[in-house]
Amino acid sequence: MKKQKSLAVKILIFVLLVSLLTNIYNLAFFNLFNRNTNTNLSSKNSHGAIKFAIFYDNNYTAPWISYSEDLALLMRDTIINYSLDCSIYNGGNISDFIIDNPQGILINTMGILPYSLWNGSENSLIESWLDSGGVLFWTGCEEFYWLSYPNGTNVKYGHEGSIKVMDMEYLTVRSNQYVEPTNSGSFYIPEITSHTSDIFSSMESLEDNSIYYEAYCLNGDLADPILMQPKNGNGYLIRVHADWIDTLNAEIINNWIFSIIKNRIINTPIIKTFSSDNQVYLFEPLDINLQLFNYNHSYRYNITIKSNSFEKKEIEGLIEANQTRNLNISISFKEKTGPKSDSILVFVILNDTMNGDILYIYNRNISINIILPFQINLSFTSDDIFPGGVNELILLINNCIDIDIEISVLIFSSNYIYETYDSLIIKPGFNQIELKTNIPWITKTGNVSVKIVIYHNAKTLYTTETPLFIGSINQNPIFILFTILILLLSVVIISIFIIYKLRNKRNKEKISEELINQIIEKKSISISSYCNRNNISFKKINIFIKKLIDNNKKLKYLTKFDEDRIILYTKDEFRKYIKKYILKNDNITFSELKSRTFLEEEELEHLLKELIN
Repeated sequence: MKKQKSLAVKILIFVLLVSLLTNIYNLAFFNLFNRNTNTNLSSKNSHGAIKFAIFYDNNYTAPWISYSEDLALLMRDTIINYSLDCSIYNGGNISDFIIDNPQGILINTMGILPYSLWNGSENSLIESWLDSGGVLFWTGCEEFYWLSYPNGTNVKYGHEGSIKVMDMEYLTVRSNQYVEPTNSGSFYIPEITSHTSDIFSSMESLEDNSIYYEAYCLNGDLADPILMQPKNGNGYLIRVHADWIDTLNAEIINNWIFSIIKNRIINTPIIKTFSSDNQVYLFEPLDINLQLFNYNHSYRYNITIKSNSFEKKEIEGLIEANQTRNLNISISFKEKTGPKSDSILVFVILNDTMNGDILYIYNRNISINIILPFQINLSFTSDDIFPGGVNELILLINNCIDIDIEISVLIFSSNYIYETYDSLIIKPGFNQIELKTNIPWITKTGNVSVKIVIYHNAKTLYTTETPLFIGSINQNPIFILFTILILLLSVVIISIFIIYKLRNKRNKEKISEELINQIIEKKSISISSYCNRNNISFKKINIFIKKLIDNNKKLKYLTKFDEDRIILYTKDEFRKYIKKYILKNDNITFSELKSRTFLEEEELEHLLKELIN
């Protein structure tokens, strides 16, 4: 019984020991390509150590793939966008990259390699490079099937090419076979789906040759895409789709290859997702969503966002191994920012908490279109606009954001208008604002251009011009009423003037008749008394009497006896008066004599000559 127990214990210990050794072997085998080990690929945890080359040369012919150039350009831009060192090489200089970077990463987008790398020999440059630790991404055709020359010629080498480079037979060719993503395929290439392929690696063959591999899609024993090592080599061949029907496109292959790069090769935290609106309303914060994932030990991260239009933003934090950080970053506009096209620079710096290394892992320049937060519609309330009138403008504004906006409005024209409206508050939703501008009376009739400018914090947000027709001043009701009043007033004034003139004329005629009758009847009259009685000035009466004499010959010899009294003489009496007056005054002058009478000078001279004779 004791022997049986001892034997059972020994068997149990043996089983446990075998199990332990098997687990250790499997763990070591799995960790050969695990990112926590020090193998050639997993040691690339510093971006400065990773060198990427893309092979594309339009002098060569890609046998199966039609989008080689598009894939090369897209692949380069994608890798560079993650601050990685990447260039496109042609057939003339790709060997320089291979020689200078024994553990670099080469992405072949053509399904063939130039003769300088693969010439069919046992020790070709590409085989030596793969054995030394290089990483080769292959897409588009069966690997190493052709020998290719810069004149575009491809010479068939056949399936022996892959056997010679990888030192084993592993390929299977099956047309249009569907493959399904594996667990590792879904993990490292989240966007991969089932698809067809023609070139496969046999997992049974790889396992028979004790080759480390990772199958990302499978159909039974057939794998593609797949990551595998050459037999007895330190490098890796990663085939990503080889299908002569060309069912996929450059964008899909680019995404699959880069997912493997960022999720499988780079051993630092990566940006798994990045999203931001490319169009944003002015005054509304811009939200940037960024997902940071870390495969390895802890890192400190610093995210900086810069822009001419937005305030600078810096985010710092710690991310542990196998942790995901979903960062929602909101940035606000700077003052006096207006609608325009701008860009935002986002870059991420990591600090390795174990060795203090600083890694610059990511930058992206995002184009942003900053648009007005409101929609504007302008309309005039009337088509009849004229000098002296009021121009009413309806401003309909739809505020598209959930905050109040304070604006100022300037309305002007070189001809006539200059009106400002300050501190107008635009509420969320629709706003109707009535603006009035006075049109000066001196404005000319015709077409004018009215400019409307909307400001915020002295920054122009919106400018528009609209045509306006200024009608005739005759359209202005005020002008029409004023004109009518002027005409009526003129009629009244003219009527009053005519009545005054008529009445004055009648009064003069009446006065004239009365004065003549008095003079004829009384032969003598006091001027002062007559002026006082009839409210006539002394100066005017002399003029008035002169006119009476001109119109009435009976008063021809009317004489001023003195300053106040006038006497009516007959012609003989007048002669006697003049003669007597002359004899009485020895030194009398002609002008003095003339002042005593109402006769004309010629008549007085004639009368004096008669007296002398």
